[in-house]
Amino acid sequence: MGAHAVGDTDDRSGTAVRGDAAATDEPDLAALAERAQAALVRTIDASGAWKDDPVWREAFTAVPRHLFVPYYYVATARGYERRWGEHPDPGAREEWLRGAYADVPLASRLRDGELVSSSSQPSLMARMLAALRIEDGNRVLEIGAGTGYNAALIAHRLGDDGLVTTVDLDPEITESARRHLAAAGHHPAVVTGDGARGVPERAPYDRIIATCADERRELSVMGVPEERVDIVPCGVDVDQFAPMGQAAPRSRRHRILVLGRLVRRKGIEDVIRAIAQVPDAELVVAGGPPRAELSTDPEADRLQGLVDELRLQDRVQLVGRVSRADLPALIRSCDVVTCVPWYEPFGIVPLEAMACGVPVVASSVGGLLDTVIDGVTGIQVPPRRPDRLAAALRELLADPRRRARLGTQGRQSVEARYAWPLVAAEVERSYLRAVAQRRTAAVGVVG
Repeated sequence: MGAHAVGDTDDRSGTAVRGDAAATDEPDLAALAERAQAALVRTIDASGAWKDDPVWREAFTAVPRHLFVPYYYVATARGYERRWGEHPDPGAREEWLRGAYADVPLASRLRDGELVSSSSQPSLMARMLAALRIEDGNRVLEIGAGTGYNAALIAHRLGDDGLVTTVDLDPEITESARRHLAAAGHHPAVVTGDGARGVPERAPYDRIIATCADERRELSVMGVPEERVDIVPCGVDVDQFAPMGQAAPRSRRHRILVLGRLVRRKGIEDVIRAIAQVPDAELVVAGGPPRAELSTDPEADRLQGLVDELRLQDRVQLVGRVSRADLPALIRSCDVVTCVPWYEPFGIVPLEAMACGVPVVASSVGGLLDTVIDGVTGIQVPPRRPDRLAAALRELLADPRRRARLGTQGRQSVEARYAWPLVAAEVERSYLRAVAQRRTAAVGVVG
């Protein structure tokens, strides 16, 4: 189990793995953890992820993943289900531990029903780490601390925690990552701050990965040479989000969807005001807490008040949180998906809609300028302009052939640019460029 002794515990994050099964009726979780970790290593080995740099096998063998996911969330038909290592039911603890070593990404933090942090798929991590071609003495900056697992793997590989820096904007994430790392016996620099600004005292870094052209422009304003910045977008599961499949029930009216956290900058108020100018259309607002708890959410209450003021109760419904398992069916039931935030660093929702073959109307801001190509994969409108949004929706709903064309071209764009294997390959190429540029490369990752 590497640096973690069986029976050790981080009592603030619930990482105990008991080794006293002989004295109780509980399963021997320590032995199960060892077997599960060994099975994960064999799975990654069989995938060929580290064939070009097999030293990573030792890191994945030594660093126990369960210490970094003391709890995680699994999508179910009723929303996200929490699994954690201190569950009172021994069977549930065993289920948590087995899941911690599955070769899948794990949702590690939710906010208002939305995923805000995760532990990436281990085999994908292994592939990218092998592509990094780290050598002894390299300095590495990781932007996006997550659970701390990736930083621990790098620290183990380098054998020197002082060479590793991980940064995240959210203090809750950095605090928990620091605890997880300490439980695993590692103490790299964990910094709370804006990753786009880097960590100057530990610079320079040879390459930076941004998720969109707008981020590269922002970095340029900060003085980062554009030739050092590679653009690698976020990705989407093109098998889960696909045109074919079940669609959620709907009325005969045109259906428009807005999906996301219930915060003002997402522009949901603008969509509601636009719908008042789009006859014979219904709007589904998905996101926030579960439907039964919407009345306790201040923003949901404000939006419902606007619906009442505009007398749209029969055409606008706030449905609350939608599970990831149910999301593709909801998207497929819609004629148009809107995404009109005031600003958006990247934006996953348009990709998920395009992957389902549903046309998108998006505001011309941030990463949406890259993903939604006006007139090709969707329609762009200025932010905070309900009148312009309403006009675009009326035109699109009146033209089924155009909707079909935009949906088809959106799907083709996602398959050609945003499928996860393609994104992983682009990350790998960025690492290889850094290695070619300077063998003692230190690589920064934004997004």
